[in-house]
Amino acid sequence: MTTEQVAAIAKLIWQDPETQEMREYILHEGARLTIGRSQDNEIYIPERTVSRHHATIEYRSGVFVVVDMGSANGIFVNEERIVDFYPLIDGDVLRLYGPTLRFVALPIEETDRLDSADFAIPAPTISTTEPLPPSYNRPYLSVVSGDLSGQRILLYKDIITFGRAVSNATWEVMLPDHAVSRPHARIYLENGQWYIEDLGSSNGTMVSGNFINRPVRLTDETVITMGETTIIFHENSRH
Repeated sequence: MTTEQVAAIAKLIWQDPETQEMREYILHEGARLTIGRSQDNEIYIPERTVSRHHATIEYRSGVFVVVDMGSANGIFVNEERIVDFYPLIDGDVLRLYGPTLRFVALPIEETDRLDSADFAIPAPTISTTEPLPPSYNRPYLSVVSGDLSGQRILLYKDIITFGRAVSNATWEVMLPDHAVSRPHARIYLENGQWYIEDLGSSNGTMVSGNFINRPVRLTDETVITMGETTIIFHENSRH
């Protein structure tokens, strides 16, 4: 699958330190790129304070994260130095000691969304050696409100945990939502049925408008709310 078949969902904007021209790099779902002083980076910034390979931008669990590659001078997001990696949301400003880049989320038009066979598989933040299923005929979630609105999350294994997007997350799906707990809930398969369970979150988990205090079975088009993020459960990706 080429990048032309995948919707452009974000971009990075920065000023070229040599020409002073504004430049941008379009980010597609699943993208990974490097930033640094060496010319072999996708984003080349010829500044002495920037390391040869300073940072990467990676797509994980439905969000883009910036990762420090062991740079000498560090990475700052909105003037706070990051440790290891940090999830990005619209308007975040990345500073590589001196040079700055702005992360901009792009509106996703209905015609630009992925076909069901082209789902992105959220990369877990913990290691796994489980093989992917031979078919993408798996349940998925469509995000209808919150910072990930318009995204789809394939339930690519039988237990998926959700939590706030933080640098030390150990859950599979990170939600950039301050009202979401760390972790918040999990969706799992049991005896051929899918369930959602709240994991003692501060603000609770709602299913079809009601807070849950025990596992609840999910059916097609069930509406789930975690914090300020609303998602819809779909029984399989062939719909």
